[in-house]
Amino acid sequence: PLLVLAAGPATNALLDMAGDSIWLARGNGLEIRHQESGQRARLLQHSLSKPWGPAGSDVRTMTLDRSGVFWMGSYGGGLQRHTADTRSIWVRRAEPRADSVLGVMDVRSISQVPNGEIWVGTNARGVAVLGPDLALRAEIPFGISGHRGGRAGGIAHDANGHVWVGTEENV
Repeated sequence: PLLVLAAGPATNALLDMAGDSIWLARGNGLEIRHQESGQRARLLQHSLSKPWGPAGSDVRTMTLDRSGVFWMGSYGGGLQRHTADTRSIWVRRAEPRADSVLGVMDVRSISQVPNGEIWVGTNARGVAVLGPDLALRAEIPFGISGHRGGRAGGIAHDANGHVWVGTEENV
């Protein structure tokens, strides 16, 4: 059956979590709802008084990697992850180089590819590739190789090993 929720901030992504919850990436934070009833269980928002919570409230993307680690990206909060063994959310701060793809804290898409790398699409700078150790392995800045840029709104991989990045300008 289709559950219709009350109007609220835009829903940018949905993630079915193990158990009885569905997580919504929303413009005002990360909303956790009960699957059966649709009732809101929690709303996690950025708060200076709670540094262990989300680094930004405008959550744009979420994913679970193969090991069960939860990743999310937000405008102003950048790349964040949460493991089941801690209550806090880890934030990958901006790169020291101002011109780096991750030199800004605006993450729009996240995907894990089969070799374990995490590909992170940004609002305007390009795509960053992180290794399983979370170190920056590669940067694919917009404006090279015919990629004119725009927002990296979606990242996926196919069975042939290709990684697809969708932007406002091209794929």
